Amino acid sequence: MSKTGSMLLKCFGISAAAGAGTCAMFYGLFVSHQELGVEPAVAYRFAVLAFLLTAIVSLVYFRMKAAR
Repeated sequence: MSKTGSMLLKCFGISAAAGAGTCAMFYGLFVSHQELGVEPAVAYRFAVLAFLLTAIVSLVYFRMKAAR
């Protein structure tokens, strides 16, 4: 596997883990605290946002690390 493919695979893995963790935490929060008035399905939006932000940050990090 090339360096670029390996870097993209790492970034995808890190982003998927961050998105899944974010989804689990917010879903649990919204289910256990009904008094907040937030539907548990909103957790999926936070998961997608966390996935995208983590993907961008990890791509920048690994790109900067490779330049050294």
